[in-house]
Amino acid sequence: MQSNFGKNYIRLILNFFVGCIILFSASLTYTQIGLGLTPVTICLFMALPFLFIYLLIKKLSVNFYFIDLFLFILVFMAFFSQIWTIDSKVWSNNFFWYIVCILVFFLVRCSVVDKNDYKFIAFFCYVAIIFNFFKIVFDQEIDQSTPVVRYAIEGININFTAYSLVATLYIYILIYKYKFVDSRIVFLLFNLITLYLVFLLQTRGALISIFLMWLWLILNKKNLTKIRYAYIYILFFLGFAVTLGWTNSLLLLMDLYFFKERSTGDLSGRSEQWDLAYNIIQDNPFLGIGIGSFESTNPNGIGVHNFYLNIMLELGLVGLLIYFLCFISIFSRNFTFTVNDNVKFVFGLFVSFIFPISLSGSWQLAPLLWALLAITFNILWVNKNG
Repeated sequence: MQSNFGKNYIRLILNFFVGCIILFSASLTYTQIGLGLTPVTICLFMALPFLFIYLLIKKLSVNFYFIDLFLFILVFMAFFSQIWTIDSKVWSNNFFWYIVCILVFFLVRCSVVDKNDYKFIAFFCYVAIIFNFFKIVFDQEIDQSTPVVRYAIEGININFTAYSLVATLYIYILIYKYKFVDSRIVFLLFNLITLYLVFLLQTRGALISIFLMWLWLILNKKNLTKIRYAYIYILFFLGFAVTLGWTNSLLLLMDLYFFKERSTGDLSGRSEQWDLAYNIIQDNPFLGIGIGSFESTNPNGIGVHNFYLNIMLELGLVGLLIYFLCFISIFSRNFTFTVNDNVKFVFGLFVSFIFPISLSGSWQLAPLLWALLAITFNILWVNKNG
């Protein structure tokens, strides 16, 4: 009895640190306090001793899955990319954040496993959205690439802020059935406040992500099975089409005529970066050029703004395969596919969330993404009292 009390008490502490990671992700992920220290990494490093104690109390009885194997392979590959990387200084910074992200994943996967844990995390989602509401509203920044005023959090990339807010919304929708607050009005308010914040930031991918998640909720509410399957297939095809460059001309045409004051005609410079990326990938198809090295190679000094291209640039086709296996293993337990309603709903919600954000930068180095993936995995396969 005392052992169970100790485990629950320590897990509550771990949940607190996970909640703080969600709280600080949109505005303080990369805010340097000291070498390697940001509010997010401080929360992680403070949580690790408690995680170690928690595992000892459980007598190290932790189940391992295929996703754990793939993540270890990913870390090893990122480490050995030091051998062929173009810029070792950038490599070391990126490898540090790879380690942070994977540790966040295991922290969340080991500690957020019970319906009471989900309720606690839902509370922090509420706090996070309010916290960022005030930080965004009272800071403005003029985007230098376009002549419009865009709201922002000072010193933080506008798109990263928006994507983090949408990730928080994804987590909230995912765990809503555990009802921290049993109110549809509160649920609607949370969604509308998130939409309002993202609208202020004017990040197109984040806005599309919100509307796609809402569309998925409507399709499931109406139980339109055939339409739901068609919806997922279409998003999958579009994701591959964007990555392979099949839709570049269409995207540029849409940017030129449909985004008004945000229109640049080249998707805010993405067109040039994608062309350069394709050339580099052709020269380094299997192992890439090392993590973080594209900006050193790029004369413009910016990222490629495409999740899949970024992975192929850094770790090649081998790295992309490992990432693909990681994502697949989240929705299958030890590669045994169980296509029940819960898996289908979560998978569709995840695809709705990630597809528009795939046109972002180094989203794979965002700890919040890995916390999100761990919660998704636990909801499907590890949840004790669902």
